[in-house]
Amino acid sequence: MMNYKSIRSDKVNLFDVHESHTDQIILSGLTSEVAKKTTRHLNMGGGFDGNTPSFFLAVIPRPNFAESFA
Repeated sequence: MMNYKSIRSDKVNLFDVHESHTDQIILSGLTSEVAKKTTRHLNMGGGFDGNTPSFFLAVIPRPNFAESFA
């Protein structure tokens, strides 16, 4: 069974990798070629078998250290 699939993103000519079981977007903003390779890798066992924990997908703001030293 395919747990992951590449879908066309809202952005022009970009694709997302979608996890079927959890309805989560695993990666976004990829080229078609990279999305296909990533989807194949995940479907062949390179991921969480369709159950990626949501905290892996959280966007965490990164501190800007350059501003700290200015």
